[in-house]
Amino acid sequence: SISISKNLVLLLLFTLHYFNRAVIYPLRMNSNSHEVPLIVIISAMTVTTVNGYLQCFYLCKGVSLGELTVGVGLDGYTRSNRSTASGKSWGGNLLSWLGIVTFFTGMGINLHSDGVLRKLRR
Repeated sequence: SISISKNLVLLLLFTLHYFNRAVIYPLRMNSNSHEVPLIVIISAMTVTTVNGYLQCFYLCKGVSLGELTVGVGLDGYTRSNRSTASGKSWGGNLLSWLGIVTFFTGMGINLHSDGVLRKLRR
């Protein structure tokens, strides 16, 4: 089985989300869209900067969430003996994978909704 830091996985998901929000979404916007007021831009940048700093500080300097294991043994349990935030390797691993699936489900819904909104603005 393969193990990777849960902190690293969360940082990668956080980065993927904000890369989509800050780069991909604006590039897909209609060039004829209404201008966004400066106060909205400044507010969004401030909130995103503070949120990013707090999350990155917590995940890089704060608590270690343990390891995310890929692969299971014949009995259905991970082969890792390392404990996770839940105290049980297989339970923490299951919740982590459930969270990752939930993240990508939400991201898929969000991308679909963005497409619907873009079509409505035409």
